[in-house]
Amino acid sequence: MMVSANVLVKITGNRAWIDKARKSDNYKGDADDKQLLIDILWKHFHIAAITGDSIETISGRKRIPDVRSTNYNPTIYFEMDGEYHGFGDELSTSDATYRRNKDYEDLGFKLIVINKSDTDGYNRSKIIANLKAHGLKDKRGY
Repeated sequence: MMVSANVLVKITGNRAWIDKARKSDNYKGDADDKQLLIDILWKHFHIAAITGDSIETISGRKRIPDVRSTNYNPTIYFEMDGEYHGFGDELSTSDATYRRNKDYEDLGFKLIVINKSDTDGYNRSKIIANLKAHGLKDKRGY
C-alpha cells in the first residue's frame, strides 16, 4: 500500500523521516524516473547503472544517489532533481542541494544532475541531450 508523503507528515510530524522514506527502496515516488534513466543510459550510451547504492561523505553522512554507473570509469553518479532543488543556478539552488553537490565534489566523484525543469518533466530525448551535454558519447560515438 502506497501512502502519500503528505499523509505521512500528518501522521509522524517529521519531515526528515519522510525524506528518508522517499529515498528508500520501498517508496515508489521516483522509481519510474530512475528506471527511465537507467534504460536510457544502457540503450543509448551502453552504460550499466544501478539504484539503491549508498556512499559515505567525508563528513560521515550517508548519501543515496539516485543512480550510479557500474561499468564506466570513472564512476558517474546521477541525481534527478525536481522543482524543489532549484533551477540549476546558484541563486535558486537550495542549501541541501548545494551540500549534496559539494559532498560529491569533495569525494572526487563525477556528478551529473538532471533537472526536471530542464528536461520538460524528464522527457526521454531531452535527457539524452542533457547527458550528451555532460560529455557522454552514445553507442555510435557521438
